Amino acid sequence: MSARPKLTYANVMVTLLAFVVLLGGGAYAADRLGKSSVGTKQLKRNAVTSAKVKNASLTGKDLASGVLGPASRGLQASGSVNFDSFSSSLFGSTVVSLAVPPGDYLATATIEAQTVNAVSSNVSCRLANGSTATSRDQVVRADTEPENFTLTALFAVTAGQALDLQCSKSVPGSSARIVTANVVAVEIGSVSGFSD
Repeated sequence: MSARPKLTYANVMVTLLAFVVLLGGGAYAADRLGKSSVGTKQLKRNAVTSAKVKNASLTGKDLASGVLGPASRGLQASGSVNFDSFSSSLFGSTVVSLAVPPGDYLATATIEAQTVNAVSSNVSCRLANGSTATSRDQVVRADTEPENFTLTALFAVTAGQALDLQCSKSVPGSSARIVTANVVAVEIGSVSGFSD
């Protein structure tokens, strides 16, 4: 069983440089350079540029730590509100509160609402972090069938803020409730664009 050579950044660069020299310098370079005579010590600073590296030929492990930036992280929290404690004041019940570190996030809330009596109601929910919010109204029918809906938005979260899913029902006597709600936030590079 033979040992397989390890692919390293230096090996890739030496091979790349050898091709550049052979194609650019012709036979002269081939006659003058011995086997394994060019390595990282022989390369001048900034000699290997992006234009000289084949696209998709390097991976994250070929690059220095931190070159690709911080890794994205995802956070998640769930909650529910029963009909007897579900507020009829606009956005009066906090269903989920997801604490996140400061940063920029793409957040999605999934909501399953249902009524368990013969009184339908509108359920209003918003996903907010203080100054930024996205909201939606959903009719929850009196047939006891669950209604599913989502909210998605981009958020710039500062220290001390959380992503809060707040909901309410429009008819106080309705047995509308949030069966389950889930908020997922994925940290991204920067916030730009529009929410739903």
